[in-house]
Amino acid sequence: DWLVVELNDVIKPSEAALAEENRYIGLLDIFGFEKFKINTFEQFCINYTNESLQNHYNGYTFVQDELECKQEGIAVPSVEYPDNGKCLAMLDKNKTGIFSLLDEACKAPTATDATFTESTWENHADNKTYFVKPKSTRPDKFTVKHYASDVEYMTEGWKEKNSDTLKNPIKECLLGSNIEWFQTLLPPVVDEKDRTKKVSTVSSKFKAQMVSLREELSSTESHFVRTVKPNP
Repeated sequence: DWLVVELNDVIKPSEAALAEENRYIGLLDIFGFEKFKINTFEQFCINYTNESLQNHYNGYTFVQDELECKQEGIAVPSVEYPDNGKCLAMLDKNKTGIFSLLDEACKAPTATDATFTESTWENHADNKTYFVKPKSTRPDKFTVKHYASDVEYMTEGWKEKNSDTLKNPIKECLLGSNIEWFQTLLPPVVDEKDRTKKVSTVSSKFKAQMVSLREELSSTESHFVRTVKPNP
């Protein structure tokens, strides 16, 4: 996180330049949709990003164009397009979305990857359009029907990856260093038994960044360039 902030500060235009023109060109290079033999938390985050940006593309390309034509009095036929909004809600909706269910598992001391997986089954097994509960009763996977393809996700290790925490002894060691720079990189040491404080997780930060990106995209005039020759 620190490195990203530092790099952004270096390449960001000056406040004077932004105030003078208030114009800019941003280039968003979207990493590709991923589907491997074994897919886990990293692929889930990447594919969530693609799902979200596809939703933006659908809305901007079809809905916005149709609206502009109607405003100009141009008769256009109704165009049906794949709306992945419900799939996106299944991933990031508050309380019942898969990201939220994972965050809840990270807050509960007794929760495991297995209980998290079972909670996804309980909340989404009836959503046949976008979710597939495996035939096996072993709670270690689920399948999401993304716009690009169905992807089976193995959930072992998700709780640890989402928590992404350093043990307090390591924090105390680094914070005790004579190098003050270390103190700017680490969050303060907290009581691990105190569950009243909000837990900062990878998924919560990822979702917030995605919301910020979508807001930025919606405030601009988007243009899309399709890949002519994809990476091997």
